[in-house]
Amino acid sequence: MVRSSHSVDAYRSPLLDSEGSPSANAMNRGHEHTMDTTKPAGVDAALERLETMVSRLMERCASLHEENRLLHDQLRQLRADRAAAKERTEQARHRVEGMIARLRTMEHPE
Repeated sequence: MVRSSHSVDAYRSPLLDSEGSPSANAMNRGHEHTMDTTKPAGVDAALERLETMVSRLMERCASLHEENRLLHDQLRQLRADRAAAKERTEQARHRVEGMIARLRTMEHPE
């Protein structure tokens, strides 16, 4: 086996220790600064506005849901009324055709 002149360590990540585990340096990366837990100015007001908008949206949604339910009920009733009107129209047409037939027989008695 021929060894390369390059060291294996030259190919290792600086974030891994000699055993291939994350090094202490890697584990501390990105944590150099303490985390700021204070809220930026205006966050509370923006959050309150957002809550208000969500609340209004929920109320609007409930209102539209109720309106939709009422419109569906109205549509069902209108369809039932239309079917009943068509039936009455059909019955009236048959009665009129019967009257016309009787009048013709009275006109031309055979």
